[in-house]
Amino acid sequence: MIKRENLGSAVKNLRLIYSKAKKKNYKKNYKKNLLISKSSELLIKNEWLIKKKLIKKKILKKINMKINKKINYKNIFRPKDCSSLKKSDFDNFKNKDNKFWLNFPKLNDKDFKKGIKIWSKKSSYVVIKNPQFLAKEIIEVSQNKEIHEILNGYYSNCKFKLTFIKVIVSFANKIPPIDTQLFHNDFDSSRLIKVFIYLDDVLLLNNGPTQFVENSNVYKGKNYKKYEKLPMRIDDNLVKKKFKKNKIRSFIGNVGDALFLNTGMLHRGKKPKFNNRNVLILSYAIHDEVNSTQKFTLRK
Repeated sequence: MIKRENLGSAVKNLRLIYSKAKKKNYKKNYKKNLLISKSSELLIKNEWLIKKKLIKKKILKKINMKINKKINYKNIFRPKDCSSLKKSDFDNFKNKDNKFWLNFPKLNDKDFKKGIKIWSKKSSYVVIKNPQFLAKEIIEVSQNKEIHEILNGYYSNCKFKLTFIKVIVSFANKIPPIDTQLFHNDFDSSRLIKVFIYLDDVLLLNNGPTQFVENSNVYKGKNYKKYEKLPMRIDDNLVKKKFKKNKIRSFIGNVGDALFLNTGMLHRGKKPKFNNRNVLILSYAIHDEVNSTQKFTLRK
């Protein structure tokens, strides 16, 4: 369990894990003749990269159709029951730590089994576990040639692997944003790259884009000191106050566009206002994710 007061130790530990994995996975002749592309260089420099029209719309629309058709309580993580979460309570809830969110009440069995109509009224979002079992085309997307070329450059001379796949369905309801809909850092690797691929067009801020704060990587230098007195989930006002020199960027895009992001940076999935939003998230690293509470397997 990561706590802000132990942040320095956690960051140093994750750096050490990465360093050991790099020595273990380093191959002197691995992709020796591979030139680092401009895209890889930008990802290395900025820790984020947007690629337009990376994946064919036809494949993603097929994935989205299958996801929407097959989603049920057996293939999602049980969502939080936010039906009693009022806006007046929000200021008290948003500053809690990870333990609070992990222990936050979940939907009871009856509501859980009723399906998405009930979830969308009582939850802020749901996470589909192992969505590749619902749409096998997701594996094809995860093996996309350009994704791998970019990551080969980013993880120079190191073997990387797919560490997690999920689809998040965010609901456009009146429940306040919680958990990953607030700005946060990931603590599963000091160089974890997540590729966010929209399954719905996200052309406006009201559509719920993925957002991130430039130059906010908790693993860079002594950046972690900026976070030691902050909550694990940070709202807009606090981000603007504490990171006023850093720019908040929004990934605005169409189905098929992709965002590569080192999620050591502050990031969130902004809550959509009018329509539900589905996003496919592929995670890559050179070692297994350290603190993830969600199990991942490519096979049933």
